[in-house]
Amino acid sequence: MKKVFPKIRYASIGELSIAYQVWGEADNVLVYVPGIVSHLEVTLEIKGYVKWLENLSKNFKVIIFDKRGQGMSDRDASMPGIEARADDITAVITAEGIENFSLFGLSEGAAIALFYAASHPENVKSVAILGGFPRVTNSKDYLFQNEEQEKFNWIDSWGEGLSGYSLCPHVMPQMKEAMGKFERMTCNPKTLENMIETNMKIDIRAILPEIKTPTLVCHSRDDKRVPKENGRYIAENIPDAKYIEYSSGGHLPYFGLEDQLADDLDFFFKKSSLRNQLQTTENDRLATILFTDIVESTSKLSEFGDKKWSEILDEHDVIIKEMAEKFSGNYIKSTGDGALLVFDGPVRGITCAVEIKRAIKFLGIESRCGLHLGNIEWRGEDISGMAVNIASRVMDIDKGNNIVITKSLADLISGSELKLQKFGQHELKGIPGYWTLFKVAV
Repeated sequence: MKKVFPKIRYASIGELSIAYQVWGEADNVLVYVPGIVSHLEVTLEIKGYVKWLENLSKNFKVIIFDKRGQGMSDRDASMPGIEARADDITAVITAEGIENFSLFGLSEGAAIALFYAASHPENVKSVAILGGFPRVTNSKDYLFQNEEQEKFNWIDSWGEGLSGYSLCPHVMPQMKEAMGKFERMTCNPKTLENMIETNMKIDIRAILPEIKTPTLVCHSRDDKRVPKENGRYIAENIPDAKYIEYSSGGHLPYFGLEDQLADDLDFFFKKSSLRNQLQTTENDRLATILFTDIVESTSKLSEFGDKKWSEILDEHDVIIKEMAEKFSGNYIKSTGDGALLVFDGPVRGITCAVEIKRAIKFLGIESRCGLHLGNIEWRGEDISGMAVNIASRVMDIDKGNNIVITKSLADLISGSELKLQKFGQHELKGIPGYWTLFKVAV
């Protein structure tokens, strides 16, 4: 008897449609963020994949989707960064009318799931990942990845099924034909190349210590695609994270891990539910903090006079509030000659700063802006925390009219249209160490 699979549904975000499926009818919801490429229908031809989702759906309502640009979702020509791909999660849960859920992230989806959990602790009850990595490339202070050229070898042979030799070598060459079809249906070689190039600029290491959501990190010891040291690093740097290392299974969950991983996720999510109920949520979350300040405000006051300057400040404040709303940010307060705002995404925060600068030029004034990514504490309608102080000090470093951001933000905007220039290393008043800063090209 032919199996009947969940129908393909579509969620809208802007002008894009995100394809997704809902497996199971349990009360607890698990949103499944796939790896770098996916295709909801083609993978149904892999028996292990079906079994894996059936196992998960015994205890969860599983929502799995194709990220924008691939599979059955709209093939957006641009290659979005981590923030836009995280927005796809918001699209599918909004379409299903869901507020609270757990997350599972596979491979590239692990970084997206962790970023989302840090940014939306009020919605995410717990998060689990398999085959995750905080950054794609090696650096002087991170040497856990394979050689970069190995990643680009996929592009030359895309469509032939050879990715299986790094994703699931223990079932090759038997799965070569199936993997080849999967490759051809998910995206073309050029799109894959763009995806890889975008991912190679992403680095989420700075946000790992900020994650307060209960986290389970899983990795296979024989994972040839992403060495196990990556999973260990993530677990070591997320507070109270639990780590499970499997002796075998490869990079994907449906070629030997279908039963064990599903059981481990079920046990972890149930165990962490009490802890999640006790932890703070809305009062403590990851955010992009933006400070603005009018350049040479004292001389401008002398130039315009008291009455005219007061009118300019009023118009300035209106523009700031309108821009905050436009980019889904929160206007926190006026700082006299500037403002403090927060956003749930780096690109939204920086783009807002760019638009603010353009808009207030028509008032005959300019502004400097400082941005940082970190945990904030809500205190009524105000915010506090070290990250707020850092953003303020970053703005103070600039003596001109620039938008200056920290490296933690720069590492997360790959795939956007924002262009950065190096701004050097600086000491920030009252804050230890040297900080690598960048300015945004406007």
